Parts: sequence; structure tokens; C-alpha cells
Amino acid sequence: MGSAEFDVVHHLSSRYDWMSGTADGEDVVIRQEREAVTDLQVGGEYVWRRKHPLRAGLFTSFSSAPDPDPAGQSTLGQVDLYGATVSVGSIGENVVANLGFSYVWGSGDALGNRLDEEGLLESVVTQTRESGLYAFASTAYRF
Repeated sequence: MGSAEFDVVHHLSSRYDWMSGTADGEDVVIRQEREAVTDLQVGGEYVWRRKHPLRAGLFTSFSSAPDPDPAGQSTLGQVDLYGATVSVGSIGENVVANLGFSYVWGSGDALGNRLDEEGLLESVVTQTRESGLYAFASTAYRF
């Protein structure tokens, strides 16, 4: 017994005031912007001997942050991520347990710092890479 799934998720763009207040007698507003992105997920499950679900999938997590701007008030890194996940489970009479791993990797742009010719720190856009391996476990009790 097996199944497959394919999802397309669209995140709308948004703009909002993230922080507002007064600094040194002047009004300060820090605005955040998010661009529209579309993410994809695909996965499958095979239940072995009607008792052990085996799952695998791939997914994207594209950044909705605008291009980093060293002169901006508050910017996030713009890193597009990709991932793969696998898990195995056990279905008992009342308890379901799962154990799995997810690997996530990606690259993009982020703000960094460097010394200028005068030895002062300046903000610059740098290339960055990210990766991580995550283990997860879950249990559920069925009534």
C-alpha cells in the first residue's frame, strides 16, 4: 500500500511596519517587505507489512526577503533552501511512532561586514551557504 503527494504553495507579497518608535527625538519606522514566492513539495509513502510506514520527500523553501541592502534599516538574508526528508514509522494498536531525518541546503546573499581602507567596519552584501541535518522523532497515542 503506497501513496504519493505533490504540493504547490504560493506565498503572497506583503509590506508592513515591523517597528516604530522615537529615537533621539525623531520618529523612526522600520519597514519590512516580503516578495511573493512559490514553494514545491513532493513525497511518497509505502506501508510495509501494514505496520511500518516508509516515507521520503523533497521540498523547497525559497526566500521571500528582498535583495539585501547595506544601507537598509533592517534586512534579512536572501537564501533559497532545498531539502530532502526520510522517515520510518511503526503503527501499533494504540501508539504510532516515527523517526526520521531532514537535510536542508541552500545559498544566497546576506549582509556581512568588512574593514574599509580606513580600518572602519562597513556593511556589504556577501554570498552565503547554509546546510543542516535534522533528526526528528514523534509519537502519538490513538484512542
